Amino acid sequence: MLENSGFLLEKNITNKTYHNTKLLLHQYKAVLWRIRQDIKDMQDTAIEKGYDELYNYIDLISGMNESIESEKLERRLSSMKSSKAILDFIDRAVIILRDYPHNVELYYEILTKTYLNFYPYSENEMLESYNFSRATYYREKKKAVGMLGIVLWGFVIPEYQKLVKKSQKVDTKLIPV
Repeated sequence: MLENSGFLLEKNITNKTYHNTKLLLHQYKAVLWRIRQDIKDMQDTAIEKGYDELYNYIDLISGMNESIESEKLERRLSSMKSSKAILDFIDRAVIILRDYPHNVELYYEILTKTYLNFYPYSENEMLESYNFSRATYYREKKKAVGMLGIVLWGFVIPEYQKLVKKSQKVDTKLIPV
């Protein structure tokens, strides 16, 4: 997919793309932690209410359409869904990037080990792993983040937007006029 784009992606990395992608990467673990924490909190609530499984508790709550608990659950699940979508975008972009032919296996590893692993490698571990000087490591990390940004903002998110527009057109066609 990327190799057919007819240009070198490396030349199209803007400061805004780099900056926005780096911000997202820095939030990745926090968002993942928040989703895990929300699930744990919901499981704890289910146990407190006397349910052995979260699944049964959600069924009960969602059946109470007018309940405050039901509204709270809906907001929490909606928030978790939005957070998961962000993680999915990043994960999809990283997988696409992994298959691009120019140094991206290295970029994939740098991104994964630096930003996406729940317990990331330290800077010294990265320098040791790749036998890089500090300057080389930062240069390659910057390229990796920039390339991910190109894939994320240039391919993954526009692809998603097209799907949303298509589904909205299908939905409106199904509504009787």
